[in-house]
Amino acid sequence: MELISSATEHKDVLNKYIPKSERIYIAVAFLKTSGLNLIIDNLIKAAKSGSDIQIICGLDFALTEPVALKKIWELTSKYNNLQLYLASSKHSTIIFHPKFYMLTRDTVATIIAGSANLTSGGFENNYECSIMIQESTESSIFTQSLAYFTSLKVETLSTKATFLQIKNYERFFEEQKKLRWIKRTKMTPIGLSKKAPFAS
Repeated sequence: MELISSATEHKDVLNKYIPKSERIYIAVAFLKTSGLNLIIDNLIKAAKSGSDIQIICGLDFALTEPVALKKIWELTSKYNNLQLYLASSKHSTIIFHPKFYMLTRDTVATIIAGSANLTSGGFENNYECSIMIQESTESSIFTQSLAYFTSLKVETLSTKATFLQIKNYERFFEEQKKLRWIKRTKMTPIGLSKKAPFAS
């Protein structure tokens, strides 16, 4: 077990293990191009080598960037072993908020869970903290972690990304961006929402 206590360590650890991994599971509340660009080259290497890659991104608060989603979605059409899911709970009081990374090779699983989103803040600039453990894929913690990740893919929470779904979210993103700007300029925002529209 190891403590990853600086943002740069998150980036370095992922870039170390992603190219070597046979299965990659990522679930993050927020995805931004600034963060994706820090690991995208190694994700592509892993995809080219045939690694099973599953990424779940949250849409709540409209902070995940549509351009980053498009970048991954375009890769899914090129690599069938890479899948993208978009998550937004239908329940107004529940927010999709994990920062979970799990990578496996042979019989060893590397699991990272903590505070770092897939953003430049999470991977480079912020004070972040996560626990990293390495266990056998026969261990109970791996079984529990895989079950947790699988539970995030239930239809009431997330759906496999489509171009239409990303375009619908992009409109919501731009609306919320404008409303945040209005709020910052001390005008009264109307309709600011923490919940993204759930597109099936």
